Amino acid sequence: MGRAIKGHLFRDSWLWKILAAYIFFLHRLFYKVIVVEGKEHIPKDGPLIFAPNHQNALMDPLAVLFAASRQIVFLARADIFRNRFLRPVFHRMKILPVYRIRDGKDKLKQNEQSFDTVVELLAHGRSVGLFPEAEHSNKRHLLPLKKGVPRLAFLAEGKHAFKLGLKIVPVGIYYSHYESMGSVLHLKFGTPLAVSDFRDAFLESPQKAHLVMRDELSKALKSLAIDIRDLDWYETYDTILILRTKKLAQEKTPAKNFRVREFEARKEIIRRLDAQQEKQPERMESLREKVSRFLAMARKFNIRGNLLAEPLRSPTRLYLATLLSLLSLPVFLYALANNLPGYSILQRLIRRFKDRQFHSSVKFLWGAFFLPVFYLLQTMLVLLIFKNNWIALYYALSLPVTGLFAHWLYMRYKVVLGRWKLVRLRKKSPGQLDSFLELRKSIHDDVDFLLGL
Repeated sequence: MGRAIKGHLFRDSWLWKILAAYIFFLHRLFYKVIVVEGKEHIPKDGPLIFAPNHQNALMDPLAVLFAASRQIVFLARADIFRNRFLRPVFHRMKILPVYRIRDGKDKLKQNEQSFDTVVELLAHGRSVGLFPEAEHSNKRHLLPLKKGVPRLAFLAEGKHAFKLGLKIVPVGIYYSHYESMGSVLHLKFGTPLAVSDFRDAFLESPQKAHLVMRDELSKALKSLAIDIRDLDWYETYDTILILRTKKLAQEKTPAKNFRVREFEARKEIIRRLDAQQEKQPERMESLREKVSRFLAMARKFNIRGNLLAEPLRSPTRLYLATLLSLLSLPVFLYALANNLPGYSILQRLIRRFKDRQFHSSVKFLWGAFFLPVFYLLQTMLVLLIFKNNWIALYYALSLPVTGLFAHWLYMRYKVVLGRWKLVRLRKKSPGQLDSFLELRKSIHDDVDFLLGL
């Protein structure tokens, strides 16, 4: 690590602020809604370790940085630093590499440099971010926590006789959809854990203290994140969350933000279903079998996402939505024509990542650093053709605006086409659609009974 890069980590950098302002602006555009809870729990001063659950590759540290509004030095998997164009950006965003065994045993030695730097940062009262699961999950399920956070916390406090005042801030992160732009991002900061509270346990048995801290942190994260514990039931729970979250959220106190009520409703549904597995196992098994049949029918009819929970729309509303879609088509085609070259390259790039949790990160980085280059080249081409500065300026301004609008239109088109799919199914196979809807109602009834709704 160069001296300039290391020095950059230890101060509030104006370059970081400038880059962050740009990144955070795009981050706000990337998500339809961003909800932040518990920010008051973040101590205003002193060394901190932010410990979020890991759901979505690079988007997770960006989410915490955005919500915490401070210059946190994050530890991230080293393979993201392979891209020589993005490496300087990660350094300027104060991200340090951590090597894993899969990166090669010889690389593991380089972690000592990162860990020593982190301990030094904490001694200077800085903030550090580390994912206690040490890897991301493709499910709303908290993975077993590794030893990274306790190790760094005790290493830092141990060097200062437990007088450093280090605190660990647990953070729950939730995405309504991992891959898509326009989804909901929800962050929840929890009550900090004071490392000094584990001093006696550490002096008695360092190994035991590591386990105690890990368990306390795990307990905190479970309360802050959407955590479906039993993966054998994951598909059943996840489908029920799609079908019934909105109903339960509407019944909660209206004084709260509806997205907060939705988040609480998801956790409440999981908690009640877990309890019913012990109280009424046979009824729960029956529910799981119904959900399995329901999903099999949905796959057969190609019904996905929120359409699983949507009631059939009236013909009038569907015709109106279709008309509005047709009226907006020229704008969509204009944006599509201007973004097609870059979009084609992006799709080829995304296909290289077999781990779908990286897809939103690739999309975001592409939009932040490579798409503006395409827009600049296209604007220069228009200027060469028309030789008019005003035309080139209007064209340049139209590119990002129509691009964002076209993405929104695309999502609306998918919804409208999905509703027409149900209309065709009702005409072509009314009996099959009726069976699908009856099965969904039966699931609703069973779930409402089990949840006490």
